[in-house]
Amino acid sequence: MTIREHFELVYRRTKYTVLAVAAVPIVTAVMYLHVATVPLLAVVVITGLGIGFALRLITGWLFRCPRCCTDFEEERIKLLGRGSRDRRMYWVLWDACPRCGISFNDPWP
Repeated sequence: MTIREHFELVYRRTKYTVLAVAAVPIVTAVMYLHVATVPLLAVVVITGLGIGFALRLITGWLFRCPRCCTDFEEERIKLLGRGSRDRRMYWVLWDACPRCGISFNDPWP
């Protein structure tokens, strides 16, 4: 398996996990809509934000260079800017790590 294939596989798995986990606060809010109170909605929002923060940390850890541990999200922000609408993933944006130069077509270590 190449580095590119590994990232694509992890991206697909992460995408479906994020959708499933993001659905939990939404389903909870809908199930208890008849008792919707400010504290309940605050708990749902805080839970959603906590889950989002945890998922960002996990995905930041999953999409790192296997050789030099470069965070590709940081490199992407440096290249395109934080508000960029370009949604290409790292393995499409570059053919190799921007720091150490390892090709994404090399075998996954």
